[in-house]
Amino acid sequence: MIQGGALAGAALALGAGWGWGARASVGVAVGAAVALLDFAWLARAVALLAGAPGARRPGVRWTLALATRYLVTFAALVLPVALEWAHPVALGVGVTVLPLALTAEGLRAARQAA
Repeated sequence: MIQGGALAGAALALGAGWGWGARASVGVAVGAAVALLDFAWLARAVALLAGAPGARRPGVRWTLALATRYLVTFAALVLPVALEWAHPVALGVGVTVLPLALTAEGLRAARQAA
């Protein structure tokens, strides 16, 4: 899923760069990378929690890890726009790579299951 999303993000970034310039290309690339990496980080955390022995309530460490994930994600999205390296609309377009990649992966899995 990550590889397909990365390929889609790269293709969109190249198209945006060709059509609207470097800021659009950087915005799409950053948006796609942040969305995909944030999802991978979340999936890893859920897998670790699901594999933990016993049904425990998440503690302080889990809360701090979640807060860190949010802060890193928001900083990675805000900094390129604040520094005027990326166009905000292009960043939003890049973030849409994640739902598209998830939908494609779900359709592929459904086709294999049928």
